[in-house]
Amino acid sequence: MVRSVGGLYRRNRHSVIMGLAISALLVLAVSPAPVSALEPDEYSISGIFYGTGWTADPTSGLRRFVALLNLSESYQQHFPENGTFDAFSQVFILFSIPLDGSGPANGSGLKIRFSYYTAMRCIGLDNSTCPLGSNDTAIVQDIFDLEVRRIIEYRDADGSGAYEPGESVANFVPLSQPELPHVRAWPFAQDGSAMDLPYDWNTSMPGAELTEGALFAGDPLLDQLSHFWISTGNGVPTNLTLNSFFFLRPTTYQGVPLTPTRLKLDLLLEHIFYVADDTAPALEFELTSSRFRFSSNGSGTTDGLFTDSIAAQAFFTWNSNATADGATAPVRATVVETNESATVFLSYPRASSIHHDPVFGLAFAGEPRSFPPPGGHSPPPSVDANLWVPFFVALVVIVGTGTYLLVRLSRRRPD
Repeated sequence: MVRSVGGLYRRNRHSVIMGLAISALLVLAVSPAPVSALEPDEYSISGIFYGTGWTADPTSGLRRFVALLNLSESYQQHFPENGTFDAFSQVFILFSIPLDGSGPANGSGLKIRFSYYTAMRCIGLDNSTCPLGSNDTAIVQDIFDLEVRRIIEYRDADGSGAYEPGESVANFVPLSQPELPHVRAWPFAQDGSAMDLPYDWNTSMPGAELTEGALFAGDPLLDQLSHFWISTGNGVPTNLTLNSFFFLRPTTYQGVPLTPTRLKLDLLLEHIFYVADDTAPALEFELTSSRFRFSSNGSGTTDGLFTDSIAAQAFFTWNSNATADGATAPVRATVVETNESATVFLSYPRASSIHHDPVFGLAFAGEPRSFPPPGGHSPPPSVDANLWVPFFVALVVIVGTGTYLLVRLSRRRPD
């Protein structure tokens, strides 16, 4: 039996090798691409708290929320001649949306609150090398809010392709009055599979109901955890869905360089019920900073708003192209700035489905702000992303067996 098997392998080894090669090429062609890391010289996460629930906001009523609390991270970047740049940050990120449709039309809509504290220092670096310039140390903290307030259907009176305050509004959907809002979070492991993180505490207090969990350095779950996918949306059918991707380690995802201080936002605008034939849609955003003034920036392919300090820049950037009904389409922005706030209108061509990729977060001193890639949208990862493994195992078996049978049939002598 052993001899017959060995002889069969020797007679058909070329077929077996060819089948395995074809199978490997197929797997490489369609399997999920690995996420490439951009690790600093030394990097660590000391802990992260996370939670979900509802809370009573004094100004906007009951709100559903998902929170990532007190993610503490630090890293070192080593330079020639033993110089070092140290950075430490703590961030608090809260996604929230009104609990029902009883709030005022001009109230608070879908909101992302990004609170941060950063401390940095240069050790043994001269002014030309230190990202802080002539400063050896820098500390900054701020509360940076991004709110999506309304979906606007407007008439483009001047033909600019952009909504301008004062232009005729045929209809609008206030995100402060969602019918059936949702805020959901899915954690994912390094291998792309969905994780089931523990929620160890339930807290009830006047005006709030919280379910919380935490992971700390040395916990195997923290080592396995790659990122959170947070999805928020309004109504049924959902007019606007915001998929947010938050990675715990420096990562490139869908062509966007991300760190634990920045969020990739996938906007999906669909089920748009236009009330007129000569209109187009726009989204209204409100940005506020507790300490800094906003500045606008355009680079030809990407636009954005940012606050600036010695230690860090908080920013909201967006690509100048989106995907409208499957085709690349231009995005036009109108920015109205005040001292610590800014209103941004992102206008899109008339379409039934629009995808767009902004990025929201924080860049340390000397670190470039994160810009979205060309194009308009990247799909969220599947909760069943790990199911591709058995599929491709079966594919390898099928291709190898088929190749073997074809060769056997071709070598069979005719009767």
